[in-house]
Amino acid sequence: MAKGNFPTCLAFTLKQEGGFSDDPADPGGHTMRGIIQKTYDAWRARHALPPSDVAQITSAEAEAIYRSAYWDAIKADDLAPGVDLCSFDYAVNSGPQKALAELAKATLGNPPTEQIINTISSDRLSFLHALGAWSRFGAGWGKRVAACEALALVLANASLVPAAAKAKEKQDECHAKIAGTAAVGALAVYQSSVSLWGVGVLAAFAIAVVALYAFVAWRQGQRRDALDAGLADMAAKKRALDASRLAETTLKAAVEANIAKQRQQIKTAEQAEAALTDSAPVSASPVKSSSAAPEDH
Repeated sequence: MAKGNFPTCLAFTLKQEGGFSDDPADPGGHTMRGIIQKTYDAWRARHALPPSDVAQITSAEAEAIYRSAYWDAIKADDLAPGVDLCSFDYAVNSGPQKALAELAKATLGNPPTEQIINTISSDRLSFLHALGAWSRFGAGWGKRVAACEALALVLANASLVPAAAKAKEKQDECHAKIAGTAAVGALAVYQSSVSLWGVGVLAAFAIAVVALYAFVAWRQGQRRDALDAGLADMAAKKRALDASRLAETTLKAAVEANIAKQRQQIKTAEQAEAALTDSAPVSASPVKSSSAAPEDH
């Protein structure tokens, strides 16, 4: 289970949410660190605190809100590593109930963790794509979901290489289908003997199919970019770790060499001292004087 994973997941979400925002196109409105004014007001009221502008929210308050209103609300401590992140970030974006509903669907049949993460991420993006604000925020939302999926796979200790290769394969497949659909549609319209209305319907259908494939290709492109970025980050961290280990090994060898040198110096000094002791002259024993007067008898 992912108990204790909250700081890592929160760090990702806070990075995605950024700082202060008051975009008129954003339904959240007045927002700081991803927390809207309404949520902040409710939290302060529950803790018997006076109202305050969410722009003044402290790091401790933000962390407490994210833990109680989102992390604990979806029981993320009971989820597998990786699944906790994509479910938590989904809850922050679209509400705990929506995240829990998608989690329940994704875990039916107890599939592998990687599949659960992919399913939640795909369903989440489809839901966001259907929102009216997609035209304004879609690019950012897509990038966030892709980055969340990539990190979730890392937390799940899953290899990113197969996922990145599969994303590229699906992207290429969609591009081929787009080209094929466009070509078939154009040929059908060119050779069609039906009415203009029929031609319009046929063209609209082809456009809809192309748009669907284009969205999927775009989605897979973002996944691929995020997974590649994750792989690059892991490679950079491995290089840094290897460099650190090499430096540690080099330092250890230098210390051991210095200790050996000092021991040799001590041994040499002890040998020199012993040699001096052995070569020192021996003192003569004292002898009684023979000039003493003889005893009288």
